[in-house]
Amino acid sequence: MELTVGTFNIQHGIDYPRVLETGETRVDLQPVADAILEMRPDVLGLNEIYGAHPDMGNQAAELGYLTGLGATFAKAISIHGGDYGNALLSRFPVRTIRCIPIGVPKAERQYHGYYEDRVLLHAKLDVEGQTVSVLCCHFGLNPDEMEQAVEAVRREQEGIRHPLIFMGDLNLCPGSEPYRMLTAFLTDASLICDKPPLTFPSHVPDCQIDHIFVNSACTVQRVWVPEILYSDHRPILARISFSSCNSGENVV
Repeated sequence: MELTVGTFNIQHGIDYPRVLETGETRVDLQPVADAILEMRPDVLGLNEIYGAHPDMGNQAAELGYLTGLGATFAKAISIHGGDYGNALLSRFPVRTIRCIPIGVPKAERQYHGYYEDRVLLHAKLDVEGQTVSVLCCHFGLNPDEMEQAVEAVRREQEGIRHPLIFMGDLNLCPGSEPYRMLTAFLTDASLICDKPPLTFPSHVPDCQIDHIFVNSACTVQRVWVPEILYSDHRPILARISFSSCNSGENVV
């Protein structure tokens, strides 16, 4: 069995080329949907996306409609009376969903930078009878936020033997301490690449802060970054294979 999976920080649908050209922050989801259709993912994690919102609409549901993929939303914070967070688009049925809040209380914050509550989305998919766990998150910018998020991922994946994929805009580069913490229990899909798959900023990418990790039940066949400029991030995609009976756990 093989899946094409990916992660894409869509910057809530801002027309990024127009931002670069004019500074205008106009929102248009259609180019994002067209890009997703071109990528043809089986599963795609999305960061910086609105759920139900009085001004922005339900972007997760709209992208599901425009792409024909099932949409699952995980709220991280409220903005102007609406929901904002992560989402998952999938060709396969989502059987269970867990949303794990991640946030450093104000009294415990160690840095003067910008803090924001986050959420870890854990969806268990039924991939032709096989359970596949997909985790999606958008890490914070401060070291204590990152450490807390890594620990949330570690706890959530602990004991899982079926295929597991973790992905998102993690705001960290390979070689950093949070990255090393992640690689203690998951494998970076990008390790198969001859050179780092750069994702940010999309018009002149010079670093990789968007990542896909897998557990030992998965084999990475290919990793690539499409030249898509509809956000300040480029998406990153991977082709993942696994045995349909390697975990002994099937969806009932």
